Amino acid sequence: MDSSIDLTNKNILIYAMHEYHSPCLNSIDEFIEDLQHVKFIKRLMSRYQNSKKINAQLVLNRIISLHNVFRTEALCRILFYYVSPDCYHILKPFLVFLNYLPDIIPNVNGQNIHTVQISMDPVIINILRNLT
Repeated sequence: MDSSIDLTNKNILIYAMHEYHSPCLNSIDEFIEDLQHVKFIKRLMSRYQNSKKINAQLVLNRIISLHNVFRTEALCRILFYYVSPDCYHILKPFLVFLNYLPDIIPNVNGQNIHTVQISMDPVIINILRNLT
């Protein structure tokens, strides 16, 4: 599906289905289960905003699992669609760590997201540095 199509509430699931590539897809339930990883990541980031505690390895594992079934560009568009803009600074270090983050996330809710303009949470950066 073309990245020039703006992701909205009306088409996000169609976009995700179109971009979903699982070699062992046996049912729609597997697609839904994989998409639940996105919602779990969103929840972990929201929780981090309140408590300043996060299981970075769990976030990385979920993102990597999603990368197994979505191309990098599609994965980033889906994550930036679902994750609240006030959590972008939390999401960005994970995507940088995995070398998944492009300079621009095109057409998400009517805008192009310029990732170079997003700051990175210093606590998350330190946590990720200590993982290597």
